[in-house]
Amino acid sequence: MKELGYGKDYQYPHDYDETFVTQEYFPDALAGRRFYHPKGAGFEEELKAKLKAFLKKRKGSKGK
Repeated sequence: MKELGYGKDYQYPHDYDETFVTQEYFPDALAGRRFYHPKGAGFEEELKAKLKAFLKKRKGSKGK
């Protein structure tokens, strides 16, 4: 499959710091859409903060 170009330019998140990359995986029609909105209770408070930081990184990388 590799010889056919499958996976070309794919960024595997676990190969990067914080297991995060700014690469968009959704098709254009769904790009940037959020499917999970954590609440502010319990462990979700931590998830909410982490998600906010990741979204900020993604937004900051769009000009690159």
